[in-house]
Amino acid sequence: MSVDAFDSAEFYDCFDSESLTHGTPEEAVEAWVDFWMDRDADITAVIREHAPCTVTAYRAEEIGEKWIQGLAESLLKRTEESLVEYFGNPNDYDDECISDADLKACLPAMVCAVQRVVSHFHVRRCEPVATRTLNADQIEAMMREYCPYWFESKTQTQNPPEKAL
Repeated sequence: MSVDAFDSAEFYDCFDSESLTHGTPEEAVEAWVDFWMDRDADITAVIREHAPCTVTAYRAEEIGEKWIQGLAESLLKRTEESLVEYFGNPNDYDDECISDADLKACLPAMVCAVQRVVSHFHVRRCEPVATRTLNADQIEAMMREYCPYWFESKTQTQNPPEKAL
């Protein structure tokens, strides 16, 4: 059975947020409902007024081999330029200090170095992978399970039952 892209995502959001913090669809929908809520509002009415709600699922982007290769080539070129600038012939910048063949032979080691750095790097840039649009009934059912206290009567929340000592 294949894993659903929506369910296997890392982050979820119902807005076009700059920062992704919701680790579940329920957290994202909770934030969406909370955005529309007023202090004394009827939550069911608020949900019905603003539904549907589209939840977007995100996952961290992968740093591909092409990108790693390009970065390694760029770093190798920058290394050569720095070495020539500081340690090369100051009277003749066209004086070849390292051959193209030797530079090319160094590239696999630079690729390995970049791969090692990438393996320790925590990617923060995310890409959308799936969406689900929830209607008012689906939102309400989700929130009744995830935030049941939102649906308790005001007298219950204002006067919670006494705990037995």
